[in-house]
Amino acid sequence: MRLPLNIQPVAYICAFLRYLCWRLYLHQRRIQCVSTGTKIFILTTTISAATENDIPALREIFLTTRMETFSWVKGSAYELADFDKETEGEYILAAHADNEIAGFISVWLADNFIHHLYVKSSLHGFGIGKQLLDSAIEKVAATVRLKCIVANVEAIAFYEKYGFVEVEKGNSDDGEYILFELTKASTSSA
Repeated sequence: MRLPLNIQPVAYICAFLRYLCWRLYLHQRRIQCVSTGTKIFILTTTISAATENDIPALREIFLTTRMETFSWVKGSAYELADFDKETEGEYILAAHADNEIAGFISVWLADNFIHHLYVKSSLHGFGIGKQLLDSAIEKVAATVRLKCIVANVEAIAFYEKYGFVEVEKGNSDDGEYILFELTKASTSSA
């Protein structure tokens, strides 16, 4: 094979590995290929019901992600124990990426209401949030709802891309929010 003089063989190898990872991802939607420069990582993600052993890591993700994301709230307003209070009685799924907790989703099953969805900020953009939503939606009835603070622009874009539609707006102690709704039939195109 002749290589152009200005292209190193490493670049071809990296491009080929990215292609292989993408093909593998298409066939096994639980594997992600992450490329940073010339390093390629394969991130294997599994979604399962959260266990007691997962709780300390979930608490940490809940605290850290809110402090990083919710710039409109004073960071000292959050505590590690908030996770236990805010998810009590909820069905919680945890995402494990290469045997490390990557995020979680909590659902109040009685109302088919998604209460929390958090993914470590270092793992945003790799499909983990979508996998958590897919798994949670399998568990609920035909329609699921969630609220999202208007100031959380990235989350709103994520939910709209997934297929959620705005039902109404309201106000809470945390600020103005949008109530989103999704029917299972509309997720088939997501």
